[in-house]
Amino acid sequence: MTSMKKLLVVAAIAVGITACADKDETPPELQESAVPTVGASSSAPAPTDEFGEMMNEGAQAQIQQRPEEAAQLAADFASITGEQVTVVAAQQMSNIVCLDMENAQGPGALGAVSAAMATETGVSAEMMTRVAERAVAYRCPELATK
Repeated sequence: MTSMKKLLVVAAIAVGITACADKDETPPELQESAVPTVGASSSAPAPTDEFGEMMNEGAQAQIQQRPEEAAQLAADFASITGEQVTVVAAQQMSNIVCLDMENAQGPGALGAVSAAMATETGVSAEMMTRVAERAVAYRCPELATK
């Protein structure tokens, strides 16, 4: 798996966990399983499929609003990572970075978000910082000073 794909998968999982944690402050060990038990023959979609679909739809809508800038973002990410990056993947990454920035506490949020994402994905901290800086500049410039 390429590092950008790995980065998106791990970041999406982290955002999903964060979103769930924000809804209920009960410690995870005291919560009942949120995933329904489904028989092997069931065709029910996995919970992460719905989240992934929601992320994809949101990214597609945002790309339609700023197609040229979104294409440039993907090109910039490709330059940073040395890998091919789709416009949708770049948009999703920017959304994830900005969501993490919004949830970060105190000053130095960009450094904290970059370091955490680099650790989670195995990507170098320098690369993740460059990706996060570009994502913030594109998607949530108001959070750049946080």
